[in-house]
Amino acid sequence: MGYKKEKQKNRTRSFLRQKMCIGMSLAVSIFCYSCGNIAYAAEEDMIRSRGSLVYWEEGVAETGETEAVIYDAADIREIKKYLDLQKEGLLQKLLQLGTTFIWTDTGWQYSRSPEDSSGNTPEGGQIGWDLLFNAILDSQSVPENVAVVEPKISLQIEGIAEYTDFYKTATADSISKGKAAWVEGNLLLGTGADNEKAYEKGKEDGAGGVFRPDMFPVYAANEAEIIIQHKHIGEENETEGILGCYNHYTTKKVQENVCGATLEQTEVTWYPNESEEGGGSWHGGYYTCPAHQGVYENPGTCNHVSKKEVITWHHDLICEKTDFVYAILKITGIDDDYSDRKMKLYAELVEQEGFPELLLPETEGEWLVWSNEQGEVLGTGTEIEVQNVGVYYCKLVVSNEDVEPLEGSVQVVIKGVAY
Repeated sequence: MGYKKEKQKNRTRSFLRQKMCIGMSLAVSIFCYSCGNIAYAAEEDMIRSRGSLVYWEEGVAETGETEAVIYDAADIREIKKYLDLQKEGLLQKLLQLGTTFIWTDTGWQYSRSPEDSSGNTPEGGQIGWDLLFNAILDSQSVPENVAVVEPKISLQIEGIAEYTDFYKTATADSISKGKAAWVEGNLLLGTGADNEKAYEKGKEDGAGGVFRPDMFPVYAANEAEIIIQHKHIGEENETEGILGCYNHYTTKKVQENVCGATLEQTEVTWYPNESEEGGGSWHGGYYTCPAHQGVYENPGTCNHVSKKEVITWHHDLICEKTDFVYAILKITGIDDDYSDRKMKLYAELVEQEGFPELLLPETEGEWLVWSNEQGEVLGTGTEIEVQNVGVYYCKLVVSNEDVEPLEGSVQVVIKGVAY
């Protein structure tokens, strides 16, 4: 009996080891059968027997020795629970990649179309391994004939194929530079070509004021402050009397000039003459001015005096308005509504000490006139709306001749885009 009990214990230990190996083999077999080349590895503590083993041995009979091992169903359930848990993990990753599962007449099926989402998600145990692994292999592809949600606002990029009807599988040029993506099993490194072309196209369109229907320019303008002050007039007018800011008159003065040239001695010459005593006479030898002639007995300078009347014009400033300021014209712009594609330009006329002397139109709304670079009048008053970039002018309308400057300008640019 001692021998039989020891033999039974050895068999029990052997069957327990066999049981564990069978359980592991079953798990590996299920995976290998379902996914073909997919290999599965499990650490020792991932699947562990939770069941109990029943073993007995019948005595020797006419038919021979009989042995039996009964496995507990808890072990099989434990293996299935573990496999369902792995399915659930893969299922959740597929859902994150945009794969959805729909219920059909033939059971659960997967789809890459966002329009096929049924709102119901199966549990891991409801999905077969064949369906799950086929969904994994197809998770990086874009299904054909998947309509764009809003094709009217699809980017149109010159040099890059323009897709407005359907999604297309990504290429290296359509992935941002510095980014990578797996596409149908291949690793693509993004070149950013489409982004670069879109950026350049956006700069070109934005500079020209061209925008997509769903995008709106955001305008900005510099500020200008013009000091309208007094300008002296009349200084060039040579007319006697008070004209403009000046009193015009002349003065006369007799100017005397002494020649001061060095006298030159003439040559001594003998002139014969029989009628004269001594038969002739000597001439020359005296001093004279090369400019005014004259006879000087001694050398020196010419003391001839000439007189000339000189007339001088005078323009005396009599208006007492130096640094006189009439007003300050301030111009600015504000884009407070990004969706109207317009910008408001404002002008403020700040009165100064000379403001009452300005000869302005009777209607205050006509004091300021707005125009563009082409000289076209855009409106009057303290504000206008513009829709294009460029330089805009605001002019103060007065009848005074002694006022400057009368006009200021601001530059309107596009500083951004609102979507």
